[in-house]
Amino acid sequence: MFRRLSLFLAVTGLLLGVAGTASADLGHPADPDVVVASATGERSTWFPTVERLRDGTLLVVYYDATSHTGPDGRLSMTRSRDGGRTWSTPTVIVDTALDDRDPSLVQLADGTLLMNWFQTDWSTTPLPTPGGVWTARSTDAGRTWSAPVRARSSVYGNGDWTIPPVGYATPWVATSAKIVELGDHTLLLPLYGNTPDDATPSITVLRSRDGGRSWPTRLEVPVAVHPAGNGFNEPALALLGDGTVQLAIRTNTVGYWTSSRDGGRTWAPATTNGEYWEHASDLLPIREGGRRLLLQTWGDKSNAFGPGRPTVGRVVTPDGVRHEPRLIYTRGQHDESYPSSVQVGAGLFFTVYYDAARKIIAGTYSRLRDYLQP
Repeated sequence: MFRRLSLFLAVTGLLLGVAGTASADLGHPADPDVVVASATGERSTWFPTVERLRDGTLLVVYYDATSHTGPDGRLSMTRSRDGGRTWSTPTVIVDTALDDRDPSLVQLADGTLLMNWFQTDWSTTPLPTPGGVWTARSTDAGRTWSAPVRARSSVYGNGDWTIPPVGYATPWVATSAKIVELGDHTLLLPLYGNTPDDATPSITVLRSRDGGRSWPTRLEVPVAVHPAGNGFNEPALALLGDGTVQLAIRTNTVGYWTSSRDGGRTWAPATTNGEYWEHASDLLPIREGGRRLLLQTWGDKSNAFGPGRPTVGRVVTPDGVRHEPRLIYTRGQHDESYPSSVQVGAGLFFTVYYDAARKIIAGTYSRLRDYLQP
């Protein structure tokens, strides 16, 4: 089982990513260690992403709306200066006329914050119209943001084509995971969506060579075509220590994986071991004692950890060995999870997720040893 941090012992606890001095058994995964943000009035909280800045500050961006999907979605942010123990009053950072949703956030090598999300126009009938994928930049640790920049897709059509009245508006394009910065400062932005000829989602990656100021469509690369009848959704990227780019994929059943060894220009065939239904994975590269590992967290729908969509995590080694997953949080609800993790100390991680029933974004601490135990 996990070892749980005692978060409120004294000032010797978790400070700016330094591990606390005491721990106890995590006997109740229905109880988070920290509440990061809560509903305010009629508005609630979904789809968080956490990023640790170089000065130790933690930022969480999330979808702030009255429902899981709807016309009034906006993006809000909260910050912590004590390793995640306490959080600031949230502030709204993006609120356009459309539904702004599924934000992700990364700090680039030059210190710039880059956020990506997608939009939906719910005012059209008989179906909503896709509003495209967008990015915004901050050079002052998220206090102010640039005007949004459209990241257009030549494959999925940006929502600019006529929408046929079949299912959800199609073609469409979306994003739900962090941008990845390569060693040469090229940026990769994972997309998923439908084409005019195929209503089942597939995956591409956009590329930027100017720090995310532009995303030329000529540099877009198809990554993975879905198996028959099984859509590829919500891809998550991670840059491993040897330069490999790893990609995890949500499907209608089990999780799939693929990788690139040439900076995202070409990709291996997507494969699965058929173990778990890995819904909206997050991939965190970690390095401990000379070992280069990957912490994967996701919301699981396989019922292997109980009903609903429990938040679980596991360590993956460079040679593909997947340690047994550990349960992080569950209330047995279907509208919860979408985890995101950061490393806040030596062998210490902080994972955030949402729980729509409790109307919160919450966080749980875990240690590397928790995932490596038999």
